[in-house]
Amino acid sequence: MSESLKYISPETQVVPQSSRDYSAMLTKLEFLDKSGNEASKEEFINERLQELESTSEPKRISLPFNNKHFGFIHPKSEVKRSMMVDGFLLDDSEVYKTFLDALTELQNNPSWKDVSLRQMMSMAIQYGIGKYFGNITATANTENRNRQFYMDHSSADSDPISIKDFKDKKMGVCAEKAAVAQNLLSFVGIDSYLINSSKCKFVSGDEAHAYNLLATEKGYFIYDPTNPHLSINKETDQIINYGPAIYPISEEQFNSIKNGGTVEVEHSDEYQGPTGRVEREITKRVYGG
Repeated sequence: MSESLKYISPETQVVPQSSRDYSAMLTKLEFLDKSGNEASKEEFINERLQELESTSEPKRISLPFNNKHFGFIHPKSEVKRSMMVDGFLLDDSEVYKTFLDALTELQNNPSWKDVSLRQMMSMAIQYGIGKYFGNITATANTENRNRQFYMDHSSADSDPISIKDFKDKKMGVCAEKAAVAQNLLSFVGIDSYLINSSKCKFVSGDEAHAYNLLATEKGYFIYDPTNPHLSINKETDQIINYGPAIYPISEEQFNSIKNGGTVEVEHSDEYQGPTGRVEREITKRVYGG
């Protein structure tokens, strides 16, 4: 893990805090071997996935039409980002292993030594997603490669795509990342919605985008795993640091998104010049529709 991946304090990072199930899962995670014992992780993953799969069932999740899905996505459920191409399956237990590895790395990182497991959870999920797909953010090139992959794979008699085919390929975009985030949130005991909206706006114009919607004891949140908060070197455009993009919203806004409305939030990124001076840039983002 890059030493530049420092702890982001709660002042700039919203930490979800959810139900008794989440607290129970945190207790179980505390007992996992912080040295990264593979056998204990595998046993933990298998037991947890059996629990989750027993409470869900295979189905087709068509994001363009069924624009929200609540809870864990069964590994045999086909998630379709478009009706024109094959969907994908969240059928790789390595997703959860990568997340637990990310959590172990954070626990063993000196800059995170005084951070509680609850505080580091959102970053562990974000970091695990980036490690699994091999890309922190999604650019226009990422999107083009992703679409070409779906086009090349899809035919009249082709099977759904395994999420394994995206591992380390640096072409994960919103549909895959938000779906994986949905299951990682379920894995640690946080209920969420996978949302696909047609009128999201980040720079200009409306666009379709998948993200997650959370209702927790601490409040209501939008979580966008594809577009994290970034700290960027102004001279080289290199990403120095990043953190999960989690936006607090009201209950009214939460229900508005569920019913097809839109919500505007403020997103912040940091830019560092050659002198080390940091400038924060605030932009508006629109989710929903």
